[in-house]
Amino acid sequence: MKRNISYVFPNISTFNRNGRGGLHQRYEIAEAHGCSFVEVPADFVKNKTEVKLTGKELGSILSAQDIEKLYEYGTPSKNIKYILHTEPQLSRRNGEGTSCTPQLKWNDRKWVRDFTNMAVAISKRFGVPPSGIEIHPGGRHNSYLDIVRSITTIRESFEKSFNTIPFVVLENRTGQFVSNGEQILELWRALLFENQKGIGA
Repeated sequence: MKRNISYVFPNISTFNRNGRGGLHQRYEIAEAHGCSFVEVPADFVKNKTEVKLTGKELGSILSAQDIEKLYEYGTPSKNIKYILHTEPQLSRRNGEGTSCTPQLKWNDRKWVRDFTNMAVAISKRFGVPPSGIEIHPGGRHNSYLDIVRSITTIRESFEKSFNTIPFVVLENRTGQFVSNGEQILELWRALLFENQKGIGA
């Protein structure tokens, strides 16, 4: 049996000199290298350039106005497939001695709404919805159920805004809430449990 393999063109710093660049320029390079998807950054304010452009502190969630300053506008094209790589909860520095580590608060419903609104606003800036969204576990203040419900919120918000539902994947990260095989199994069980109740992603 022949299997189709899809490659993802990774996010690279070349596009992030004065903001985060755009979708189309990334996709042109991705196509030239045989990649089916483009990875686009969708993290919070992460360096001194973005602090200056947005007027916000490190680790802040982006508003629609911030997104206009950081991302290039895109002409809608349904042929472009991309994945939003959202905040990974890594330490950030502004180059002037200030640092922070943004927290992922999947246990906070308001925070999840703000996070989701930001992801939707980035996609609206591009003019086309993402094929997928990559999220990260965060700390142990979150639970498996928090993550499952947040995935549902993300998918429902994109369906409402674009009439399409992206896949959502969770990257297991060392030092975060979901990192090893046992924790991935527990997350899977939480997904099955919510799905059986009819409210899961």
